[in-house]
Amino acid sequence: MTTHSNSLHTHIADLIAEIKKRSPDAAVEISYQPYETEDAHLIVHPPDNWSLEQCEELAEYTAECTCNLLLKAGVSIPVLVLEPVDKVNAAKKAHLAGRKKKAS
Repeated sequence: MTTHSNSLHTHIADLIAEIKKRSPDAAVEISYQPYETEDAHLIVHPPDNWSLEQCEELAEYTAECTCNLLLKAGVSIPVLVLEPVDKVNAAKKAHLAGRKKKAS
């Protein structure tokens, strides 16, 4: 492995450690397939019992971490935090019900 790839693996491990501190039960996928200027990217699957707010907080925290990493080390590793599907569907349903109520 090259020094760059060793460094990349270290940065990815550090990001995953930060994610696991906040959500030990989260599953994290790693992709080394670069897209445009990315060096890699992560996809986080939080536990199903997480709220949309918890997912948003984790997304904001990881965005801060990846921004700092880019500024300090020049490494781009974006993180996507997925929201539990049932929570998203419930939020959509509530939103649509609210819109219908306002329209009548």
